Amino acid sequence: MAGPAVVASGTAHPRIEYEAEWGDVAALAGQALPWWPDLLRLPHLIRGWKPGAQPAVAPVRRTAPAPPRS
Repeated sequence: MAGPAVVASGTAHPRIEYEAEWGDVAALAGQALPWWPDLLRLPHLIRGWKPGAQPAVAPVRRTAPAPPRS
């Protein structure tokens, strides 16, 4: 079973998107990386994460965040 995917684009060619499995991204980083499901994407937790940090207990939002505006 595949894990979550990461979709990114470069600043030189923003219309070209690249997709990688989260495990591949972690392997490239050389360490486990956190994944925040939509209902747990709390900016203060994401900004506060550091490599080696212990798992955090966080309340779950009742609704998913609004998609970014274009």
